[in-house]
Amino acid sequence: MAGRPLGAANRELHPDGDPVAELWQHATTLREHRGDGHVAVLTAWGVDGAQAHVLAAASKAIPEAVFRDNRGWSEQDWSTARNELHARGWLHGDGALTAAGRAAADQLEHATNRLAASPYRPLGARVEALVAHLEPVSVAIRASGTLPFPNPIGLPDIGGADGDD
Repeated sequence: MAGRPLGAANRELHPDGDPVAELWQHATTLREHRGDGHVAVLTAWGVDGAQAHVLAAASKAIPEAVFRDNRGWSEQDWSTARNELHARGWLHGDGALTAAGRAAADQLEHATNRLAASPYRPLGARVEALVAHLEPVSVAIRASGTLPFPNPIGLPDIGGADGDD
């Protein structure tokens, strides 16, 4: 957990034996581990928080307002970030990704995923079994309607009811 303050802090939290709370906390720890790595990658690339959200909205085809409003960015913050990404050649004037922007977004995610892999390595091939065991939970959460799609964390609706994923 070196260099991952949110992941490390969450790892130290221990629910009181409630299996659902334990699963939630473990998932949160893994999410924060990944998030800390994502911040490190963004920082290394010179991408600030507002730019990261503008890029995410464009690359994930999520309405800008979902990220902007839920993350508390002002219209001015958003406009400045858009202009900076346009100057980098990552966005067209209308806010759509350029080919260079798509490549950058893909490379940022790839680097983040590579950094996030370490907690899963000890599981080896059992990662697939873990994913299979958690799939019914994922399906139930998506079916409940509790988590909106699109959402402010950028979570895709994989396996959505409409079949377009």
